[in-house]
Amino acid sequence: MKLADIFTDSMVLQRRKPIAVFGSGSGKGRVELGGNAVSFEATDGWLVHLPAMEAGGPYTMTVTLNDETVTLTDILVGDVYLAGGQSNMQFRVEESVDIPRIPNEQVRVFTEGHGADENRNEWHDYTPWRVATAENLEKFTAIGYDVGRMLQEELHIPIGIVSCNIGASRVDAWTAPEIVEAADYQQMLGNKHGDWHYYKFNHASWCYLTKLLPLIPYGIHGVLSLLEYGDRLSEQFYLNSNTVGVLCAMSMVVNVYNTLKNNRVSWLILFLIPGLVILSATGSRQALAIFAGGLVLLLFLITIRGKSPGEIAMILAGGLLILIGMLVLISRLSAFSGIYKRMLSMVSAVTGI
Repeated sequence: MKLADIFTDSMVLQRRKPIAVFGSGSGKGRVELGGNAVSFEATDGWLVHLPAMEAGGPYTMTVTLNDETVTLTDILVGDVYLAGGQSNMQFRVEESVDIPRIPNEQVRVFTEGHGADENRNEWHDYTPWRVATAENLEKFTAIGYDVGRMLQEELHIPIGIVSCNIGASRVDAWTAPEIVEAADYQQMLGNKHGDWHYYKFNHASWCYLTKLLPLIPYGIHGVLSLLEYGDRLSEQFYLNSNTVGVLCAMSMVVNVYNTLKNNRVSWLILFLIPGLVILSATGSRQALAIFAGGLVLLLFLITIRGKSPGEIAMILAGGLLILIGMLVLISRLSAFSGIYKRMLSMVSAVTGI
């Protein structure tokens, strides 16, 4: 029997959702946690769901398959976030000068250990869940740890961060093969970015298949994603931006959302592409970027159940961005230019603006 790598001592499980436990092996088994138990039969891999639990702990989990038993201890239940992206998410606390070092045993981090060099020579540095002690936190993702610490101090529940990222990775690397290989996807994009050629782990959906997929369906509450580069942008992106970056970012997020939708993920999005396009583009491109930014907000925030006032405000903001983008786009289409100008004149006459 082998549990998936993410199941270790000191892990954090997602509250208020059925708890997925999975691994490999064959035979008859049983999983016990917090007074709940589920039995199963497996022919190869296995997956069971324990009933949802409220935040708390520590708990002990016992997994038995045939005559083999594994016991995991110091388990907490709270909110879990997947921290994805490139080197800026991979960036460690020990490399930072301004991240506060505040030990907190209610914050834990799991670092997904599959890595590869530019030629895709692979390795696997297995690291179990680590409690945010003064010694451990130096090796944590700086952004993931800092966000987790602030969330824990605000919510007063355990916070788990699953660090799954790799420097210089592109959008294609994190996207499912069936999407990357589709003719429409390939046609949408221009020349491949230089990093795609240099870093071979960007080929054949390696990050998706090797790093992300083995984590699914571990329960999570949200995604911290700091990925500011599209996969096939011009080297002049920052000076002469286009909307391909927005489409790439949206493709990646929609793909990951579809992969994890059974978790009904509520998203904490830190995407930078729409903002960069809005700031650097002009005319219709800028309008489309505004539209896309609003659409990104609506796509993911609308999935949240039990919306807080802040989340409702963000949904309204997304709708407003869509409306602004549409109006600006319409104003630039000659067929509608006259109608649009007459509409503005009528609004001006009524409001006196």
